[in-house]
Amino acid sequence: MCIVIDLETFDGKTIRKFQVSWYTKYAWLAGSENLASKHAISKTHLTSQEQFMLLGANRIEHALLEGRRLAAIKHNENVGVNRRILTRLIQVVCFLGKQEIAFRGHNEDSSSINKGNYLELLDLLSRDEQLLREHFMSNSVFKGTSSDIQNDLISCITSVLKTKILNELQKANFISIQADETTDVSYKSASGLSEILLTEMKNWNIGDKLMCQTYDGAAVMAGQKNGVQAIIKQSYPKAMFIHCYAHQLNLVFLHGSKSIKSDVELWAWSVPEVPVDVF
Repeated sequence: MCIVIDLETFDGKTIRKFQVSWYTKYAWLAGSENLASKHAISKTHLTSQEQFMLLGANRIEHALLEGRRLAAIKHNENVGVNRRILTRLIQVVCFLGKQEIAFRGHNEDSSSINKGNYLELLDLLSRDEQLLREHFMSNSVFKGTSSDIQNDLISCITSVLKTKILNELQKANFISIQADETTDVSYKSASGLSEILLTEMKNWNIGDKLMCQTYDGAAVMAGQKNGVQAIIKQSYPKAMFIHCYAHQLNLVFLHGSKSIKSDVELWAWSVPEVPVDVF
């Protein structure tokens, strides 16, 4: 069914109007029956007829609800894709952190042959993962590769891990702590270091469940009167101090090299890759 529109024009002198009666007066205006039959089954005609029959049948609020439904479906699909991408980024951060591997590279430009472990690992994964590859190629707003995003992911993961650890501490009957770091603490005071540990343990709300503490054998940590272990024991009397087993051999070398010159020469010649001044 095609709709005949009442057309009317004015050319400045006369009014010209389409006359439906002309179809009866002039038979030749009907055109070709063959062409009319083809038009009757054409996609354009059928679509127009369908739209005319449905005109007014659907309420506007129903159409809006359908639009919202389709928009929600599209939004949920995008959220699903973003979550899969973010999950992969988090897995890479956790892997590098677990293996204690550096994230950043010296030169992270696209032309660099080594852009750092984080970017290189993502690049390796994207070779076999189409979703990840398409994300890096098409997304210009959020790729997840910038240093700020890396730091944000590390911060979020750290927060989740701390919450998990705190939950385990609350359930545990006994707790022990081990403090170790590569930084030289010889110039740090025992009171300053112990204050850090005590403040952190206060946040844990562990009560008197601390039964053991272990550090290296440095005087500032293991001193019987003024060391960190002694200060900690004042607040947690049950916290027995145990010397860190991994540091015992280091201390033997350290003290031995201070008094036995041949010891230094022995290790200097037997382990060429280790400088003499490490002792």
